[in-house]
Amino acid sequence: MSRRRATPDNGTAGVAGVGLGILLGVGVFAGCGDDTAPVVAGSSGAQTSSSTASSLGSETTAGPSSSSSSSGNGPTSGSSTTSSSSSTTGEPAVCGDGQHEPGELCFGDLIALGDVGESPTGLAAADLDGDGHLDLALAATGSSSVTVVYGDGTGALTFGQSILSGLQPRGVAIADFDDNGELDLAVANLGTDYVAVYAQNKGAFGSQQPEPAGERTRNVAVGDLDGDDNLDMVAVAEESGTIEVLMGDGTGMFAAAVGYDTGPQPYDVALGDLNGDGILDAVTADFGGTTISVLRGIGDGTFQAASPETVASGSRSISVVDFDEDGALDILAPSFDAQVVSLLLGQGDGTFGPFIALPVGQGPYVSTVADMDADGRLDLVSVARDAGSVSIVVPAQDGTFAETEIFVGLSPLALVVADFNEDGSPDVVVTDSLGGTVSVLPSDP
Repeated sequence: MSRRRATPDNGTAGVAGVGLGILLGVGVFAGCGDDTAPVVAGSSGAQTSSSTASSLGSETTAGPSSSSSSSGNGPTSGSSTTSSSSSTTGEPAVCGDGQHEPGELCFGDLIALGDVGESPTGLAAADLDGDGHLDLALAATGSSSVTVVYGDGTGALTFGQSILSGLQPRGVAIADFDDNGELDLAVANLGTDYVAVYAQNKGAFGSQQPEPAGERTRNVAVGDLDGDDNLDMVAVAEESGTIEVLMGDGTGMFAAAVGYDTGPQPYDVALGDLNGDGILDAVTADFGGTTISVLRGIGDGTFQAASPETVASGSRSISVVDFDEDGALDILAPSFDAQVVSLLLGQGDGTFGPFIALPVGQGPYVSTVADMDADGRLDLVSVARDAGSVSIVVPAQDGTFAETEIFVGLSPLALVVADFNEDGSPDVVVTDSLGGTVSVLPSDP
């Protein structure tokens, strides 16, 4: 197994992993064999950029101020960025020694899972079979199917049930809609304008239960919107320009969808309590403009009219997270057009400061956060479709950012960051819509 470690002097990510026992292991790091010799930035083509926030009108941009690469622009094939570093004992930090030192970023070989259907685009993770280990549910748009993949806690993954979906399934959500103690699936179907609900009973998923949800239903989020302890769904309908609210009754059944207008071409939706009132609010990524839409929840399953927030153009996904860990939820909106992730820092009262543009790979599609470098602070993880890469952006206390870009496939679209091998460090899972695979980038400190 070839490895690299990354320790830029303003902070990087340390991730651990063992080999994942699945088909088609693909090496993703240049060089081989020497677990004790870190590769220094620029010595073999790894790319690092160090960024400093600066004001540009109403927009704050964290733009690259330096770049180190010996093989030109673009991501290194499966590699991470590297600079010299020492462990807490004063010894040089190395990959593969089992010690996840702060500032360390190490990955094992990329593992591609074959036979997941044509054009896999939707991905979600949870313990689907109740064995205490994370599993995956993925949607394949081209083959109109949903596949369950089971994990065993070692990093090995096994294919499970494959289910017929509606046309062009996209987003996937996992939740227990019927309160039977088993997790169910909800899948947005772009070509048939509904969310398909698959109830799980005794370890098997039933046939789809279609829930109409506007024209070109692209994604779905789940939460209790009215405080009745029953889970509800909020779908996003691209052609309708709406979110569609479907109230659940706790038996797996849903009331007819009620629509609320958003900005143009909403691609994704996320839920979170943005103003601290204990009620879930909704946020959509509006691909057709330079805004996202914030719809504040009232507490009875209804929403106020959408309020726009300016971001970089062409947002295709949305995440609600506490990126700066101040107790107030923030918003991440990858901009497919501008090649940045727009970060809006929440004030805790439902308002946001001007967006901060974090440069990532070309064509960013989905972003999330995790502590990738074991320094106790959250880092940005983003998948870029056109670059075929995952970017890891690590903030430092001085306001700069270090980006590591890793090649993971031809056209990655979906992203999950979670600890599948249970070594205490997050692994990265992506779908490759052109390659027809789901790939796992295991951590390896």
